[in-house]
Amino acid sequence: MSKFQSALRRFRIPAFFAGAVVAASLHPAYGAPLKGRSVFESVNVMAMAMVHVGDARVFIAQRNGTITVFPNKYAKTGLPFMKVASTSCLCINDESGLIGMAFHPDFLVKDAYGYGRFYLYYTVNSSGHDGLFEYKVLGDPATSTQGDPASRRQLLLITTGGMHHNSGSLAFDNAKNLFFGIGDGNKGETSRAWAQSLDVFHGKILRIKVDAKDPGKEYAIPADNPEWPGKGRSEIYAMGLRNPYRIHWDKAAYGGKGALIAGDVGQDTWEEVDIIQAGRNYGWGNMEGNACVTGSCEAYAKPLHAYPSGGAAVIGGVVYRGKAMPSRTGQYFFADYYYKMKVMDNPYAAAPAVTEIGSFNHEPIFSFGEDSEGEVYALNWNGIFILEETAPTAMAPAPRRASGSGIPGSGTLRADPDYGLELRDLRGRHRLDRGAWVGIPAR
Repeated sequence: MSKFQSALRRFRIPAFFAGAVVAASLHPAYGAPLKGRSVFESVNVMAMAMVHVGDARVFIAQRNGTITVFPNKYAKTGLPFMKVASTSCLCINDESGLIGMAFHPDFLVKDAYGYGRFYLYYTVNSSGHDGLFEYKVLGDPATSTQGDPASRRQLLLITTGGMHHNSGSLAFDNAKNLFFGIGDGNKGETSRAWAQSLDVFHGKILRIKVDAKDPGKEYAIPADNPEWPGKGRSEIYAMGLRNPYRIHWDKAAYGGKGALIAGDVGQDTWEEVDIIQAGRNYGWGNMEGNACVTGSCEAYAKPLHAYPSGGAAVIGGVVYRGKAMPSRTGQYFFADYYYKMKVMDNPYAAAPAVTEIGSFNHEPIFSFGEDSEGEVYALNWNGIFILEETAPTAMAPAPRRASGSGIPGSGTLRADPDYGLELRDLRGRHRLDRGAWVGIPAR
């Protein structure tokens, strides 16, 4: 039994939260205390993905195969966009069903391959097969509110090994390549071996080109995918993961180069968040979190952040790039399945500080989403909540000084895409780290 399955049975409780303030320290994750405001009230059954196409429309995919489109983020009710065929095994008792959705970056670009196309990842049958599929919308993509089920094109059919550790989160990078995660199958020692094998997709992050076809495939391999030794599958971008349940592409990271962040669910001891890089091995099943379980682990990539599991499961989130909370620009919102919201001050720092927010709304958080303005949403068992601060923070209060640094607590504050809140004074540029200002190296 997976940790998600166990938790699902334990925490089937009704929603009661709508806008209550969540207490949070201003340090180290800078900003006013957060609150969650209920939105999209007509979607109230296990939403797994919330995506947009660059305009006001919001698309929400539920594990039962239903996709709903809202004209904008203020609408309370939406329109039926599409229902995945009932012949698929949209089981919702474990970790299966409709679990991933993404629109092509060129969805609104006429004459481009991606014009009007979107992608779904869902369970095909109870034998443990998941599929990645391409669809088109009906009518003009700029105004369409309806997907075309008949347009389905199968890109890849994956033997996942069962109904657990399906992963399936989708994300396009800045080069319009598609990332998606595949879990290890949750089959004990066999899955540990699968995660370290380059001959299978289990326990991996894959990366493909959807707008071209290599011989014998319905997609192409990006030219800059890593080269693996021996018989390594060319689709594999990174390996050694247990269950990269939710992934997120932060296109503004590293000066616009972008970065992929994954929450990787641990087994018994550690949960972890990883910056996923090409050709890296993240250690499972020889390493969990920072703990080496067997053999030598020196060559494995270390997690960005690891925390004790206690039987819980990490839910990978979203880097904040919105406008409503400027002091939180660059912070990474993620969660623990047992209701705990977490905020990482800067996921690209060497040792980012993490604030545990505590109980968000007393319901499991399945996933995160964002709208076209970069605002962040938590997708819960019985609803969706936009994350907001209790008070505007366009200008933050003066921070304390870094001990012994000589940095004055005054200067010009601005939001930086890589460093979050930035202070500029006569001595240069500084970022907030654990409540104190530290220097930012010159670019």
